[in-house]
Amino acid sequence: MARRKPRLVADADAGKVAKHSWSVRINLVSFVLTAVETGLSVLTGSPPIDPVPFAVLIGVTSLAAAGARFVAQSCISGDA
Repeated sequence: MARRKPRLVADADAGKVAKHSWSVRINLVSFVLTAVETGLSVLTGSPPIDPVPFAVLIGVTSLAAAGARFVAQSCISGDA
């Protein structure tokens, strides 16, 4: 199998990629979790959620997003 060079998507397809890419979705979940954790810490002296499992959940979603970048999504790239 020949190795292909990475390439950027066309501007017209950028919205499609942002809308359908799993890595973008998982990164958004990670962002929301981080914002909730930070917000709870700032607004309350001691957050009602134990910070250790919350930090683990954020770490897992970040790793999942990084892993999703390596998975080929043919519906987005157009490759069969």
